[in-house]
Amino acid sequence: MQFEVEIHKHRIKELTEHKEQLEASVEHYMEQQSLFKLMKFDLEKYKKVYEMSREYETIYSPFTPQS
Repeated sequence: MQFEVEIHKHRIKELTEHKEQLEASVEHYMEQQSLFKLMKFDLEKYKKVYEMSREYETIYSPFTPQS
């Protein structure tokens, strides 16, 4: 019984260390997540504008002002 408890304690310690290593390696990507969110929003916006311009058969330039 005591042996099993020690095994579980050791396993919990190993998993905790592994979790901390993973969090440290993923930290960079978490910082980039907001940038990816903005890029995805822009992509969806330009896709919507493209579909509208295709529907109305007009040319769309992202540099022209929109009303």
